Amino acid sequence: MKEKFRFYVAFLFCLFSTAGQANTENSYAIRFAEFLGVRLMEHTLADIKAIFKNDNLYSQGDAATSSNYLCFEVLGLTNRKFTVKFISDGEFGLNGKVTAIELSFAETSGVEQCGSISSSDYDAKNASTRAISDLLGMSKDKIIKSIGTPIRFNGSKELYFENCEELPLPVDYPNYENWINKKNCFSADPTYFVCKNKVFVFDESDNLISVRFNMIESIC
Repeated sequence: MKEKFRFYVAFLFCLFSTAGQANTENSYAIRFAEFLGVRLMEHTLADIKAIFKNDNLYSQGDAATSSNYLCFEVLGLTNRKFTVKFISDGEFGLNGKVTAIELSFAETSGVEQCGSISSSDYDAKNASTRAISDLLGMSKDKIIKSIGTPIRFNGSKELYFENCEELPLPVDYPNYENWINKKNCFSADPTYFVCKNKVFVFDESDNLISVRFNMIESIC
């Protein structure tokens, strides 16, 4: 059964607009900006630490490419244990907002020690959470049938999807008055861009072993 799925924008507490149609194996609506109740660009790593009780903060990269993340092994959703990473780009530590969420089978995650989340810690019947986790192990052909044609194939083992939109800059945005005078950036009222992308990674048998979805916002 086909049904519309919605991409939810969490940046500045706005929701993604409805986009396209999907037909997943279990016919779940998919919110690609939310998992286990955590929303991109709304919740911070500190929020996640408080919700799921995990002190293992990891860092990767340096300078402009640095990021921090909390990771958890999730039990009770699929037959195979998988890992979810809540990632915050930049050097903000626990105060950083979640900019990316990555799921992968636990044995391929590359993280030595993560916290754990069991079905008692979340609503196991949540449609969006179930839909995203159900994608793991799905074949490449089924992913393309479910999500649509990717904008880029990164070799034979990665699919890349992206959707960008230009939105009015909210008047309560920090330093809004400064952006009004940026005539070299805007021909009228100031705007900003929100880009949502998804990366699917497959094993040698073309079955999905990892999916990462993130949001990028930019002004001028």
